[in-house]
Parts: sequence; structure tokens; C-alpha cells
Amino acid sequence: MCGIVGMVTSKDLGFTTVEQRIFSQLLWADTLRGDDSTGVFGINKYGNLDYIKNKGHAGELIATPNFREFKENIYSDYHMVVGHNRKATKGMVTDENAHPFIEQNVALVHNGTLLTHAHLTQETVTVDSHAILHSIVERGYEETLKEINGAFALAWYDANDKTLRVIRNDQRPLFIASTVGAWFFASEKGMLEWILGREDVDISEMEECTPGTLYSFKLEDKKNMWYQAMDLYQPPKSNIVVYTAPKKSDDKATAPTTEKYSNTDFTIGTKILITSKKIEKLQKANQEGFTHMLFGEWFFDTSVTIRCWANDLDVDILETTMDDSLADDELIFQADIMCVISKKNKITLVCKNAVPYVPAMGSTGKEAYADEYMFTDGKCSYCSKEMTFDDVLSGSFKFESADDNEIICQHCLSEGKHLPI
Repeated sequence: MCGIVGMVTSKDLGFTTVEQRIFSQLLWADTLRGDDSTGVFGINKYGNLDYIKNKGHAGELIATPNFREFKENIYSDYHMVVGHNRKATKGMVTDENAHPFIEQNVALVHNGTLLTHAHLTQETVTVDSHAILHSIVERGYEETLKEINGAFALAWYDANDKTLRVIRNDQRPLFIASTVGAWFFASEKGMLEWILGREDVDISEMEECTPGTLYSFKLEDKKNMWYQAMDLYQPPKSNIVVYTAPKKSDDKATAPTTEKYSNTDFTIGTKILITSKKIEKLQKANQEGFTHMLFGEWFFDTSVTIRCWANDLDVDILETTMDDSLADDELIFQADIMCVISKKNKITLVCKNAVPYVPAMGSTGKEAYADEYMFTDGKCSYCSKEMTFDDVLSGSFKFESADDNEIICQHCLSEGKHLPI
């Protein structure tokens, strides 16, 4: 969890001393949402940007000479100001990983956690928020918003058109308070009401940002707040075929059947699809730091029981990305097999690293499952090259059963050494 605060003046002369105090108080109060690092940026009437950031909570930044100068500029120079308090999820706690991130003419802060960000940019970054910024710079925000897979509330300034934009999806909060002379925004409604009330500033309208609506503040037209509906990420639709368990084979004595599996049928480390049943919090964390146990069944065969260890971050990500309209037994997630228990022909898989299921698409556009791949011999059907599941995604994979499957490496696929699938 992180927090975003900010304000935009609609007055030609900029912010008042009261509004100057309000921003500092919002930034301090926002420490409750994240105390790993703090950062701010300000925009003057010409559209130029200043920023400061460092690791540590807001009180440490506020006490620095740089922030005292920044605070003076709020009154004398700035027309837009944004602050961020980070609770680290991805990436180490360093000055560099504090928000805002700056690339070319764009500055961005982000509240939320993405399930994956490698597809957003070819640049090597450790923080998912930084990947979002790279994507905005490289492809524009409209295309980027369609690709953000995970929770987000964003605020970014683009010096190219001198516009500050904010947007959220339904997994992270953001509120905008309208007052006489300024707009204030923050991750928590109560925080705005409290701090503005302390300074006797009346709120004429409090608005919870609509998920998928872009709110824009243009430096050259400060009298208005602009609205625009945006297309957000939609999970790919997959035509899931009900799995038929592999048949017995004389060639493969360990091939699983619907009646019985051997504990050697399930490969340790394989990612497996799980139908969720319930999540229980443990009375205390175990030695590995796991705080919850997820109970479920294997998606492809409900006779296989799943027990999945999870920590608080795992559960937070799962709960914030799950569709509330689905029943518990319709929720699908994915985890790594860490142990296989066999008792009286009953298989229980113990897993960890639970994440929401994101379909793995092969180069032919078909969905591929690591669960099925572990029942193959793992070799290209044409050149016998040893392949991992990731290798399969750059080639092709057809699976009907342990006896009826075809694996094609990228080379054989490009050479056309295969029959059409």
C-alpha cells in the first residue's frame, strides 16, 4: 500500500500560504499509507518541474533543507504539486526507487502493485511503477493503460502538453476535493476532510474518482478539470476445455489416470492451476514467514487436493485482483508445487508463491498449461531438443493426454518441420 497526495491551483497567482501548509500536512499524514520512502514534485507556471525524493518516511524529507526550499516554492512559484509515500512491494528501498520516477519530460507516481510488468517496456527496471512510466513515454498513456495488469492509482505530469493526469482502476482508491481556488486529491477521503478542515477550507465537492476515468488538469487552462473515459486492461478470454486425465500407457508406467496418481507424476516447481475454496489466517506465522493457508483443488482434476502457503503480500495481491462477482469456488490462481503427499491413493499438493492466474499464450496464440506440460517427456517432437515450459511458449504445444501430445521448438516451428495443429 502506498499513498498519493496532490493539489492544483485554479488561481493565476498560484497557491496561498494556507494551501502551502495543507500540502505539507497531507504529505505527513500520508505516511500512514507508506513509510519506506517519500517524494514530491512541483510544476511552475511555465511548466517546468522540480522534484526531490529519498528513502524514509515523510518526516525525514520534510526536515531537509531541500524540502524547505520546495515548500517556499509552493507559495512563490508552483501551480501543481504532487507527493507520494511508498510502501515497498517490488524493488528495494533506495533513494532511486522512491517516487516520483522521471523519464524524459514525464514524472509519475503510482499506488498499487502489478502482477507483471516485463511486457510494458524493454528497459530493465525492478520497480513496476518505473515500467509504467517507460511505457507511457514509449507508447503513450492510452496504450499503456490497456496493458497495466494489476492494481493502480496513477498521477503523472507531461511537460510536452503541460498537463497533470490522474486515474485509478477499481483496485486502488483516489479522491478529489474541489475548493474555492484549488483542487486537492489523495488516496483517502478522510485524510482530505481532516486536513482541509484543520485549515478551515470548505470542500464544495468531494468526488471518488471513477475507475477508468482520466482526470486532467491543464496548466494553460487552470479553471477546468477535464474528464475522459479510458480503456483499461482486460484479462484475455480463454476457451478452457475440460481436462481429461491422461490414460494408462504401457510405455509410461507412471502415467496418471482418473483413479490414481503416483507422487512422481507431479514435478516439484511446476506451476499448477488451483480452484480456490477458502483462505485461512494462521494463528502465527511459520518459520518461513507464511501467515495464511489457501485451500483448494487442482483445476484439471478436483480429486487432487491443494494446500498453498501464502504471506500477507500474496493474500493482498490475490484479494485485490479477484473478481468480487465470482463465488469462492470459481476463483482461479496459480502456485508452485513444493511438496507432494500421497496417502491411500489420495494426492495432496503443497504449494507456495500463489498469484492470480494469467494465461500463458504460445506463439500460435493458443493457451498452454504448465500442468499439462509436466505429463510430457519435455522434448521437441521433431528434433528431440530438451525444452522447458518457457521454451514451449516460443514454439507450439498441443496436449490431449500423456500419450497424445506434440511439442514443437521455435526452430522447428520456423522451419515448418511440423504438421498443422
